[in-house]
Amino acid sequence: MRAYREVLRLPGVCALILVGLLARIPSVAAGVTLTLHVVLDLGRGYAAAGLVGAAATIGAAIGAPLLGRMVDRRGLRPVLVLTTVSELVFWTFAGALPYPLLLVAALAGGLLLLPTFSVVRQSLAALVPADQRRPAYALDSMSVEISFMIGPALAVLLATTVSPRATMYAVGGGI
Repeated sequence: MRAYREVLRLPGVCALILVGLLARIPSVAAGVTLTLHVVLDLGRGYAAAGLVGAAATIGAAIGAPLLGRMVDRRGLRPVLVLTTVSELVFWTFAGALPYPLLLVAALAGGLLLLPTFSVVRQSLAALVPADQRRPAYALDSMSVEISFMIGPALAVLLATTVSPRATMYAVGGGI
């Protein structure tokens, strides 16, 4: 526990871990939110919802290395601007799209997915001295696990008590 306390005492680390946790919750809620939107709002089955999830995943698999290259060439800020605007556009309009357009938009949205996880890790690497990175990354991994516990459960709660479309707007706002 001593190593964790020492890392958390470093300037900015505790805040970064907390912000990273909160920033990841909407990202990990996105898949469940899209699934429930397709099933409940669009009246399609889980296979159709799975195709939307697959499209977003394929987009992310293609887009992540391209965004990484863009970070290397142009820096992090332009990538964050591009991906933030992309996420804003996707989550603003996705709830109103018919299924075929949602499928295409999910692919495009995956291509320009906000690199939240990478940004937090890079920030930790910048804030924490090399000899203390192991406990810092362990704390970050714990916060990732917590976000994976909270995000989908919160998405299901909102989608089933309010509406899937409202949950989509909440996820977009959170991102």
